[in-house]
Amino acid sequence: MRFDSLTLRAFGPAMPHAQPVEAVRDAVGALLGLGLTQAVLWLIASDLGLDLGSSLAGAGFWAHPMLIAPLGASAVMIYLIPASPMSQPWSVVAGNTLSAALALAILPLVGLILGGPPVMTLIVAVFAAILVMAWARCLHPPGGAVAIATVLAAPAGLQGSLTWLGLTVFAGSALLVAFGLVFHRVTGRRYPFAPLPVADEPAVAEPLSMPPSPLVLAAALAQLRLEGTVGVDDLARLITTAEALAPHPKLTAAQIMTRDPATLSPTADWRQISALFVRQGCRALPVVDGLNRLLGLVPVLVILRPGAQGLSAHHLMQATVATASLDALLADLLPALLQGQQTCLPVLDADGSLCGVITRSDILAALVHASETSHEGPSDDHA
Repeated sequence: MRFDSLTLRAFGPAMPHAQPVEAVRDAVGALLGLGLTQAVLWLIASDLGLDLGSSLAGAGFWAHPMLIAPLGASAVMIYLIPASPMSQPWSVVAGNTLSAALALAILPLVGLILGGPPVMTLIVAVFAAILVMAWARCLHPPGGAVAIATVLAAPAGLQGSLTWLGLTVFAGSALLVAFGLVFHRVTGRRYPFAPLPVADEPAVAEPLSMPPSPLVLAAALAQLRLEGTVGVDDLARLITTAEALAPHPKLTAAQIMTRDPATLSPTADWRQISALFVRQGCRALPVVDGLNRLLGLVPVLVILRPGAQGLSAHHLMQATVATASLDALLADLLPALLQGQQTCLPVLDADGSLCGVITRSDILAALVHASETSHEGPSDDHA
């Protein structure tokens, strides 16, 4: 019974109850947007001397609709769910216009090549509209309806096609967006939703001890007027996923590193280096001077090269290596170890002295024990 109940509930309403004031206000916005768009389009058509289909003086505005059905769907998206990416100005104007232009372009080709019924032209027009909108990053659901309306209207001649494309579709979509900008500014809503700027470094936020309750998430969506755009379950999954992907803000190099690592002197010969590699089981050894200042790293593969037997650590080491400070965050440590050829990241203090090393094993151990108060890696494995 519980499974059946949940299954039936999935086919029920997914959106919360709309606030009466919000619903009336958004409906009024769509009413004003469509009405003003009709008026401006009619004035433009009158000035251009286009046939409005009315022989009664002064009755042309009411007798001849300049709006097409897909613009009604665009109005719903602009005025009711302005936070959706599919409701943004580029999506509305470019999505509708490109869909109409493509439908006009393939209208004679489909009939000529396929020679099939008109239904085939409708289907191909919608197929092409979806592809071009996805390619141009202007996916707008009413664009599919625009493609069908264009095929059904079938404007005759070049002038008719240009009038349909430029006046009915492009100008109509642009006017709806323009009036939407004014309406949402007056009513306190944010439109358009500009994309967030990309930061130079990834933002690191303190993870929540527990996710907010559904009631809190619903209240937050209602306060931001996003309840028609984002569902409570989707928002909860977004928060949980973001916390899982975000680096832990308290993990620093001092907490992750292996302290007191084995080191080499610059004069250590090949036998000494090889013996230390065997004892430590690591993949790189730091070379330090008498003051414990880092000089370089000796990777294990270097001592296996022909001719390495007669060389010292000074000649075998890599002098240019990436290092980390004690307070470096985990997000700053990952690129050097995951993207470069370096398998060991020395950690230096303010005087340049070696304090420890960080390897991929240390980072993995720190992530596994991220909930503990101490994040120290294994002291016997630098691999």
